[in-house]
Amino acid sequence: MDTDALPWLAAEREYTDDVIGEDTLASMFEATVERNADRDAQLFKTGVYDRTLPDLPGETAARGEYRTLTYREMHDYVRHLAAGFRDLGVETGDRVGIFSGTRMEWAHSDFALLAAGAVVTTVYTESSPSQVRYLLEDPGASGVVVENEELLERVLAVEDELDLSFIVVVDEVSGYGDREDVLTLGELYERGREAFDPDAYQSWIESRDPEDLATLIYTSGTTGDPKGVELTHWNLRSNVNQNRRRMAPREDKPDDVPVLDAGTRTISFLPLAHVFERTAGHFLMFASGAAIGYAESTDTIPEDINKINPQTGASVPRIYERIFDNMRDTAGGSPVKARIFEWAVEVAKQYARADDPGAVLSLKHSLADRLVYDTVKERLGGNIEFMVSGGAASARTSRSCSSGWASPSSKATASPRRRRS
Repeated sequence: MDTDALPWLAAEREYTDDVIGEDTLASMFEATVERNADRDAQLFKTGVYDRTLPDLPGETAARGEYRTLTYREMHDYVRHLAAGFRDLGVETGDRVGIFSGTRMEWAHSDFALLAAGAVVTTVYTESSPSQVRYLLEDPGASGVVVENEELLERVLAVEDELDLSFIVVVDEVSGYGDREDVLTLGELYERGREAFDPDAYQSWIESRDPEDLATLIYTSGTTGDPKGVELTHWNLRSNVNQNRRRMAPREDKPDDVPVLDAGTRTISFLPLAHVFERTAGHFLMFASGAAIGYAESTDTIPEDINKINPQTGASVPRIYERIFDNMRDTAGGSPVKARIFEWAVEVAKQYARADDPGAVLSLKHSLADRLVYDTVKERLGGNIEFMVSGGAASARTSRSCSSGWASPSSKATASPRRRRS
């Protein structure tokens, strides 16, 4: 491809900053904590889970409120959990599963295990006991982090067929006090806080190489047993680098092009067990110093998005299609409103694709903004600048409901054009 004809592509390829690097994922996290210590890292919803991590700010607040953790506070949990895992016997290269929905403790466990030198293997929350057995037995997991008692029961149903040294439960559970191999995440944290040694912690991180295995992510198994895809630290780190080059606040970008930078707020709800969300909504966001707000579930996205007020987020096309269809149905209260909505969609497409929209198209876009786009933005929290789509091909109609979109690959995100409505 001739980069002379595409100056933005040449600028992208030449771009570098402190986020881009050739280190491991654990080192990447340490570096972003140093750069963004007092920035918000995570937003969590209160009163939804029986959390066990101690000292969470505002956890006693009314149900449904969002509270924040800074990068410094998140780092405290990560490093003490890492020490806790090592104290449990986790050694460099050991496989440990995470069997949980998307929430802030998933991120804590992920970075803690990576810092401890482990290889993280993922289990989908909809997995049956037999599928859980396979997804823990196949990689040879020596331990597993599970979200709650319901998922714990699925593991215990097949534990005789596994070789697990420990089970860590994120939330409160009852009836397992006589088992030394079952403990809560809060208990693991306290264990790690007592055992923590900063020099040892640093040595675990430094002992890992970018070419070392970081994670095993399993396919859906639609053509037989799921296949465990081996991904090194560099496999994922290089994706972070490329996404960063495209989405960073580069000097060559026009002022109206949205960017991803420290302080950007995003919403996360796709399964972190999948590589798309783990790359685009997790590693990339933390490396950039963004603040990730975790939705309670896909059913509560309309409520949560208005509390988190994100500027960006990642999703699969079917979610955008659902949003688009809902907006079109709402606009269809009368034939006139329906026609205005469809007209505004076409204007958005033309405006997004035009290298120079010109006075007439710009005027149309401004009018459509007042009639339609402002309402759409308000229903998406009021701050949306762009959204990323991946995981599957986008239907034509889904493209016009987001502020921006990507190719269905975690290697590319929003293109450096003007904002899309």
